[in-house]
Amino acid sequence: MRVKFLLGATLTSAVDQSAGAWTTVTATFAVKDWEGVNLGTGVAAGDVVWMDTGAFEPGTVTEYSIAAVGAKTATSVTVTLSFTTTDHPAPDLSYSVGGKAVITRKTTNKGLFPLFSPSVQQLPDKLAFYAQNRNAGIADAETTVVVGATAPANPVPGQVWVKT
Repeated sequence: MRVKFLLGATLTSAVDQSAGAWTTVTATFAVKDWEGVNLGTGVAAGDVVWMDTGAFEPGTVTEYSIAAVGAKTATSVTVTLSFTTTDHPAPDLSYSVGGKAVITRKTTNKGLFPLFSPSVQQLPDKLAFYAQNRNAGIADAETTVVVGATAPANPVPGQVWVKT
């Protein structure tokens, strides 16, 4: 099975478009899929960027949605990013130039993200673990527990039956 869409990336420039808030950013990335499957020309609006922003705020990975795609080649892409992380403020990405990122795409049905090998993609472990934790949060939010003597007649996806 091939990964849906995933590129390793290095941030080469970042320009704030939101009057110092860094919630809308024009960013350029050098991109590479070390497995040789995807290219920068495949990046599309709606894709997601996870960036190691620990240079600005230690320990953080920040998530953005790609709002628009500008110039793109096999090895670089310029995009407009919209800040989507909810657990910390938008960082000043000028501190992250030269830092690592992942450009990826959600699955159609569940909105899950592909898992990847950080050693193959030459990316920090923290980005791979972010993918796992992000998926766990999505799966956990969709699980409901039904308690009863009999199983539901029409169970819905994500429903778990516990027999009493």
